[in-house]
Amino acid sequence: MPATTSPSLTTGGHSGRACVRCRKELTDAASMEAGIGPICRNLDNAVLARLIPSDVGAARAATNRLDLTAVAPETLPTVMEILTTVGNETPSDDWRVTVKRIEWVLSFYGNQPLRSVFTDVVRALGYVGLAALWDGEAATGKASVTCMDGRLVVMGPRNKSANTAFKAIAGRKFHPASTLTPKAAWSFPAATHEAVFMAVVTHYPNFSGLEESIVAAKAFLASVPVVAPVVAGTVEAPAAVAVPVEKKCSIKSAGVLLKIHSPYNAGFIAALKTTIKWSDRRWNKGEQVWEVTANHEAEVKAMLTTHYGADAL
Repeated sequence: MPATTSPSLTTGGHSGRACVRCRKELTDAASMEAGIGPICRNLDNAVLARLIPSDVGAARAATNRLDLTAVAPETLPTVMEILTTVGNETPSDDWRVTVKRIEWVLSFYGNQPLRSVFTDVVRALGYVGLAALWDGEAATGKASVTCMDGRLVVMGPRNKSANTAFKAIAGRKFHPASTLTPKAAWSFPAATHEAVFMAVVTHYPNFSGLEESIVAAKAFLASVPVVAPVVAGTVEAPAAVAVPVEKKCSIKSAGVLLKIHSPYNAGFIAALKTTIKWSDRRWNKGEQVWEVTANHEAEVKAMLTTHYGADAL
């Protein structure tokens, strides 16, 4: 078998190898090359889909805690490559190669003291689900998210850390099996979609339907009219009025660039990175806007409409 229960870390030596995710022993060449076993590797498409923006500054700060004297000698060149990449002044938007290198490094028994530092690095780079898997706080089973009658419904395998996160969300409800969905599920008000998003990507990295459900939750909130409050002492309360909704997004021209301002939306970010090559886009952290070359205006408008609604602009 490619993966079996790992021997004691105290007897494995520096060269002993274990899957960085499930910590079972690696015995075949392919698994050793990757640093993970075949079953865990099947989760790659899910856990390596970056869904939140990276904080490179936090990642660099984490690497400053790294004790190079504790690194297994055979992995030191790769560790130095990781530090160079994270410390680059103009890093790439795609950190998957770096994450793969970290997984390979951590598969060596002798590098277990580095695990906490590199977990913080991976979390800061935006791969929160993968970091949670390493910490034992994420479920490997599949979870699904839907939006029903203005509530986000999450159905997934039992997970203690996920339950703790869900209980902290205002307005949450737990539904036993067959009362709302075939299996037990949690539901949350549409207004809490940001908290639900973070809880799901962190504790259920193998999910489906999340982005679409968040879009549906936002559409539901936009469709609910805002009622003017009753003023004390008035003879008659004013009629319910819908407060005009400000445009969600904007595009401003800045020479050869377009500056795109929009609320955080994981689906839009993923579409932007998939559609527009890295050399034609960048995140302006100071202004909190995406900048793309002006020749992509039509594509950007189409993506904004898709992910924020027809009235986005």
